[in-house]
Amino acid sequence: MADSIRPRGNSLQVRVSAGIDPITGKQRWLSETVKGTGKAGQERAVRVRKRLRAEAEELKAAATVVDTSMTTGEALDKWLEASGPALSPNSLNTSRVAKDHYLKALRDAPLASLTVEAIEDHYVTLRNSGVPGQDQPRPLAPSTIRRAHGVLHRALNYALRRKWVAVNVASAAEPPEAKRIARKMPDAKLIQSLLDFYATKIPDLALAIWLLAITGARRGEVVGLRWSDVDIAGRSLLITRAVAMEMDDEGHERVVVNPVTKTGESRRIGIDQRTADLLKTHLETCQDNAELFGVELTEDDYLFSDGPGSATPWRPARITRAFIRARDDLAKKGAKGIKNVRLGDLRHYAASQLLKAGLDPLYVSKRLGNSPRTLLANYSHYIPADDHAAADHMAGLFKA
Repeated sequence: MADSIRPRGNSLQVRVSAGIDPITGKQRWLSETVKGTGKAGQERAVRVRKRLRAEAEELKAAATVVDTSMTTGEALDKWLEASGPALSPNSLNTSRVAKDHYLKALRDAPLASLTVEAIEDHYVTLRNSGVPGQDQPRPLAPSTIRRAHGVLHRALNYALRRKWVAVNVASAAEPPEAKRIARKMPDAKLIQSLLDFYATKIPDLALAIWLLAITGARRGEVVGLRWSDVDIAGRSLLITRAVAMEMDDEGHERVVVNPVTKTGESRRIGIDQRTADLLKTHLETCQDNAELFGVELTEDDYLFSDGPGSATPWRPARITRAFIRARDDLAKKGAKGIKNVRLGDLRHYAASQLLKAGLDPLYVSKRLGNSPRTLLANYSHYIPADDHAAADHMAGLFKA
C-alpha cells in the first residue's frame, strides 16, 4: 500500500506503511500532521515522510527477528532466572506461583505466536472457573489475575529485549479490572479487644500483634527482629530485615530471612515505656526457657521462634492466622465492626493516627518504612489542614 501526503484542511497528513501488525494482523500505519499546505509545509512533509519511512523499516525488521522454537513457558523461566536475584522473597514466590500455576495453560504456547486473544481468553477462564486442570478449581479474584498478568508482561518485555519476540503482546491484553474497596479504619477499642485476646493465653502472640499495632511495622519485619535489634533501656527497635516465604524447586514453602526490608533501608524507631516493659518480660521468659533447655540465649536469637536456640523465626502467616482466629471469635461473640478487620489494617491505623496527631509526614514515612510519596498518596486525607491558617501565614510574609 502506497505512502501518501494529503491535505487535511490547512495541514498535510503524512502516512507511511509499516507492514502488518503482529498483534492484530492488520495493516499498520505511521502518520504525522504537518501544519501548512504551501511550499514550506510541503518540504516539511517530505522530510517527515523520510523519517517515518526509516522508522517503518525498523518496525518491519523487528517483526522478523523472533525465536520460533521457544515456548512461552521457557521465556517465563528464563526471565525469572535472570530477574529472580533482584526480587524480594515475596515477589519471587509470587512470580513462581504465577508462572507455574496461574499461567500454566499458556506455557506450551509458541512464544512467537502468542496472541492477545489467547491471553485474554485465559484470563476469562481464570475469572470464571479458575485454573484449568485443578481437581476443585475456584474462580480467581481480579487482583490475583492482574498480578499474574504483571509477571507475563515483565517476562515478555525481557523476551523483547532479547529479540525472542517482535512485540510484547501482553501490553495490548487487558486483565480484569480490580475494584478498589474502601475500607473502614478500625478504632482503638476494636484493636484493644484483639490485643487482649491473647494477652493471658499466648503472651508471645499478644506481643507480636501489639508490636504491629504500636509501631505500624510489617509482619515480616516484626518476626525478623533479633534481640540485638532491641534496646530496652534506650527504648528503640532497629528494623533491618524481613522474613518471607519462598517456594523451593520441589514446590515446598520455606522460611527466608531477607537481609533488608521491603524498601531496602534499615530504620530505628522509638518505643514507649509500656512496650519496653513488655519486651523486657518477654526477654526474661525467653532466657528462662533457654536455661530450661540447657542452651544460652544470644543476641542473634529471634524474638519470635519455635524454641530457644532456634535459628528459624516464625512464619509471617503464623501471626495472620492468630489474628484471624481472634477476630472471628470476637465477631461470633457479638463484637461490632470487627468482622472485616485485617491484620494489615493495624499498619494503616498507625499511619493514620500519626498523621492525625500532626506529625511531619516525612517522619511518619520513615518510621513506617514507606516512601513519602506512597504515604501521601494513601493517607494525605488524614493530615490536619487549616486553610485559614495557611492563608494568614502567606499574607504575613508581606507588608500590608
